[in-house]
Amino acid sequence: MRALWFEDVGQLIWREVEDLVVTHPLEAIVRPVASTTCDLDRAIVHGLVPLGNGFPIGHECVAEVLEVGSAVHRVAVGDLVVVPWHISCGVCPPCRKALPTACTTVPGLQGYGASIAGDWGGLFSEQARVPYADAMLTRLPPGVEPAAAASVSDNLTDAFVCVTRGLSRHPGARVLVVSSLPSLGLFAVDQAMAAGPGRSTTSIGAVGAGMWPKPWAPMWGLKWTPVPNICNTRSSSAPPATVGFCVRLCCVWRPAGTCPTRGCSLLIPRCRCGRCTSET
Repeated sequence: MRALWFEDVGQLIWREVEDLVVTHPLEAIVRPVASTTCDLDRAIVHGLVPLGNGFPIGHECVAEVLEVGSAVHRVAVGDLVVVPWHISCGVCPPCRKALPTACTTVPGLQGYGASIAGDWGGLFSEQARVPYADAMLTRLPPGVEPAAAASVSDNLTDAFVCVTRGLSRHPGARVLVVSSLPSLGLFAVDQAMAAGPGRSTTSIGAVGAGMWPKPWAPMWGLKWTPVPNICNTRSSSAPPATVGFCVRLCCVWRPAGTCPTRGCSLLIPRCRCGRCTSET
């Protein structure tokens, strides 16, 4: 099979590697049919994150199940499934509390498509190994196009959690999306627009570094405020009184100590304004 590797800044190459086969009863082998880029993938390719080079890339996809182990019961050969970016067992205490990224069976940042995430390959490859198929794979509902669901692996789910968590605590509130991440920012706005009856773009604002909301702001009727460096914004202050809560999606991969105000490293500290729902 072929696997897409990040060789160096601006350089992606296809490599021929051995086909995968099931080696454990809980595994599945899948074939990505719709893969997409995360904000992190673009940062990797442009050399903006300190992850080194020479590894298979990609961690968002919908795939077809090619083979399953003898203990796999929830998915079958031929199913279309969403493959999550993170490896998790489904049975440890954190997984049973719906906290798969805190899995203790596969500790640390284990997942697809990054050198720091273990040797699990990338989801731009022609095949991928899923070590805990029943726990990790979710069948695609009938009628949903694979390309429309590829980002459910990571970015779309992040945006959904960030927005719906806040709206569950503040029903009908106005939403402010603060983002330096193009995909996550757009997904958060999209989720806020689709959050329920009566939602409209007049109740959603967007603040962004760079140009991420600009092409879509007029189309959606958004009020957009550009910010040159979103890390310079003060997260310790509360959103305006007219905003119910804000979803803050910041630049998570700055090297430690380079953020001009807070020394961001891998994850920025959670906002303490009392109404922000996330800093991904």
